[in-house]
Amino acid sequence: MIEKLEQTEYLVRDEIYSCLESLFEECKQVKVFRTLQDYSGNYDEIFNEYAALNLKKVEQMLADYFLDNVLIDDNKKIEHLYFVNEPVSTYLKFEALRVFVLNQLGQKTYATKNSGQMDFVVFDSSAVVLLDFTKEGALKGGFLSTKPSDVKFVLDEYEKLKTGAVDYLKMVPAESTTKNAINRKIKELKYNLKLK
Repeated sequence: MIEKLEQTEYLVRDEIYSCLESLFEECKQVKVFRTLQDYSGNYDEIFNEYAALNLKKVEQMLADYFLDNVLIDDNKKIEHLYFVNEPVSTYLKFEALRVFVLNQLGQKTYATKNSGQMDFVVFDSSAVVLLDFTKEGALKGGFLSTKPSDVKFVLDEYEKLKTGAVDYLKMVPAESTTKNAINRKIKELKYNLKLK
């Protein structure tokens, strides 16, 4: 995909994090495509607890994630699309719990059997970031383009990849006991915060 873009400015990890944060603040619509099957190299604290079977801690961390994000009233439309390969990886099974929380936050999350070349994020129709990961799933950096033709190309790719996609939780169901515990915590938070 990178070879098809006209503008390809490479940003190292710290720069890409700053870029993603800045673009996220400015935009109204975000589309994220994930193709890797394991991001544990990113040192995801919640996944580490999941892998260690500390499910009570996972429940609390995901409820905290909900709380941290539900109070942000930015009216953004956020959509996630994951490539899911068989057999489903442990990481993607864990992601089903996070997806459950994302759905509670009003974000749409889909799963597809269509494989892409690399992970990317599209911000409105103004910028695209292609993410560069190690094979273990640790973010190294990424390529930024604000050229309209590049953004259109990647948006078109996103729509092609989304063809035939289904709700993520239909393809990768969340483990029910942990999901139900998270749901109870979220309902309690909503009640306490007087949220619908």
